[in-house]
Amino acid sequence: MEPEYDEFNSPIPGQSLTDEPGKWSWEKPPQHASFEEAADATMDKVFNDKSTKNIIMMLEAGLPVEGIARTIVFGGFQAGAYTVDVALLLTRLVTEAVLTIGTIAEVDNMRLSMTPEDPEQNDFEVGMADAQFIKFLSERTEKDIGKIKEVQEKEEEPTESLMSRPTQEEDE
Repeated sequence: MEPEYDEFNSPIPGQSLTDEPGKWSWEKPPQHASFEEAADATMDKVFNDKSTKNIIMMLEAGLPVEGIARTIVFGGFQAGAYTVDVALLLTRLVTEAVLTIGTIAEVDNMRLSMTPEDPEQNDFEVGMADAQFIKFLSERTEKDIGKIKEVQEKEEEPTESLMSRPTQEEDE
């Protein structure tokens, strides 16, 4: 019987340093140098028609807000859009954006957290009332509320994922 952990079947210490430098997108300079640039670019991506429709469908399917937001943020980091520290800062902002889309779209039984429901309020719900969330709602969603409702009413099925590359039309 083979043991669960084979100490001889593991990477050699320092093996990761022998890979070709710059092979991965996170080893290169990020596309967005500051948090503000990364936040604007990510919010534009989240609030476009296709992404909004996808987010609404995922929320209606029962995926938690936290899981959707973490996937979006990780996808941006993995694509080299921003650094890992900016990704950590973006997580809350993207979570609030996904929650806002679900709230405006009136998604029933929206799950907030990936952890099992706790009878007491979790940290996320407590944090929702602070000034950052109010500022985010007033600045960003005023211009996007009508757009979210309009996208929700469209009957077409999305054909691309949230973090897919934009087409030339969308890029311009």
